[in-house]
This record gives sequence, structure tokens and C-alpha cells, in this order.
Amino acid sequence: MLASFVNRVWVVAESGQVVPGELRVFLSEGTLVMASPHGIPALGTWRHHDGHLTITEEGREYEVEILELGKNAFRIRIHGPGEPVNIRFTPAEQLPVPQPKGR
Repeated sequence: MLASFVNRVWVVAESGQVVPGELRVFLSEGTLVMASPHGIPALGTWRHHDGHLTITEEGREYEVEILELGKNAFRIRIHGPGEPVNIRFTPAEQLPVPQPKGR
């Protein structure tokens, strides 16, 4: 089975333009969830058709190259105005559910 980036939680491991630790989830119905430990979560959309990935954030479409896709790594290059944005993701760590304090 080929690796998939869909329905997995990815964490930014390395990027010159995106803060490491931010999360991305490409939901199977086309929603892109973007979350940061220091900001408000945001939603976008994505589609993959005929080998081309497109992301839409805040009403703007961006063509995206998939540079690497495996079980433990997902690297992309987003083309938009200015320099391309390179991002290397790794799977997000699965953490236990926090327990209420005092128990």
C-alpha cells in the first residue's frame, strides 16, 4: 500500500517559513486543518487531481509539489507569490488524554 498524507496529523519538523510544531491535517473530504500552539486554528481546503496537489488558504489557491511521501515523512513545496515555501512534516506524536488536575 502506498503511503498517504490524508487523515493523518502532521507536525512541521522543518521549514524556513513555517514555525516548527504547527500541525496540519488533510481530511479526506477536502478540508485542511491548520493549528499552532501559539495561534487560532484555521481551515482551508485541498484537492489532489491527476497528480497535482492544490491548497486553498484564505481564498488563495497554491500549487503544491509533493517532494517526499512516506510513513514517517511528508515534504512539500508550496508555490505562491514570492519564494516557494518548503515544509518537512513528520507524524505528530500521539499523546495521552490530559487528566483533570487534582486526581
